Order: sequence, then C-alpha cells, then structure tokens
Amino acid sequence: MTGGPGRQARAGEGAVRALWRDRVFVVSLVVAAVAVLVGLVGTLGADPSPAPAAGEAVELADVDDLRDIVGGQVSAQDAEVESVPADEGFWVSGGGDRVWVQIGTAGESPIVVEAGDRVGFTGTVVAHGPDFVLGPEFPEQDAEEIVAAGAHVEVDADDVRLG
Repeated sequence: MTGGPGRQARAGEGAVRALWRDRVFVVSLVVAAVAVLVGLVGTLGADPSPAPAAGEAVELADVDDLRDIVGGQVSAQDAEVESVPADEGFWVSGGGDRVWVQIGTAGESPIVVEAGDRVGFTGTVVAHGPDFVLGPEFPEQDAEEIVAAGAHVEVDADDVRLG
C-alpha cells in the first residue's frame, strides 16, 4: 500500500488549494471584464462634439475635437486670438484645444489680425495631413500642433470680424 492517510490528506489539501486558486482566477477575470464594460459604457454615454445639422454652424466653444465635424460649419463670437504665427492664419481658443483658423483668400488678406484681438467668424472645418504645414511659413512648434490637430477652420477673409 502506497500513500496512507497522511498522504491522502495532503493530496486533498492540494486539490482544495487548486480549486480556490481557480475560483480566484475566474473571479478576477469577471471583475476585470466588468471594469472594461463599465469603461466602455461610460464612453458611449459621453457627449461627443455636437453634429451640425445641414447648413447649420456649431459654436466653436462647444466643439471638443474638430475632426468629429469635418465638412461642417463652426462659428465663433468674440473668440480671443492667442497668436498669429502666419500671414494668413492664427490660433484661437476653442472648446477643447487651440484651433487653427486659416484665412482663405487669393493673395494677401485685407484684414490684420493680432494676438489679443477678439474675432468672430463662420467657417468650414477641413481635415488636413502633414503636407498642410509644408513651407517656411509655419514655425516648427505651430506646425507640429497643427498636424496633430488633424483639422482646422477655413474662413473667407470677408467673414472675419474684428471686434
């Protein structure tokens, strides 16, 4: 006879430990899965940037990410110009981050925008790639930020109001 009662008791203890270990592992997996689901449900319920109705402009201050409304219209009233690093473009404060505003014109625009100015405009949100900032016009830091944004607002020079 091999084993005896002491050996059988130890074998039983090992089985009980294995069973508890397996249960703890399963419970840990269930807890992790629930945490992931709760996170997903939380992001599904979050308010994304408002989608503009056809022909309607969304207030720039209400937009978290311009990429969410590419092709749509945004408007700003009394937006503060943060900086003007290019002849035909400037930064304004948006809903989430700074927003690049590109003035659309054939040649030099008739308006002069300076840091600290207050501006109003309605423009179109346009997606862009890294090639948008090619050329000597953009300082490196601004170019990197513009590329990272992935979209900007294009405004006709006639539609920029200083005030």
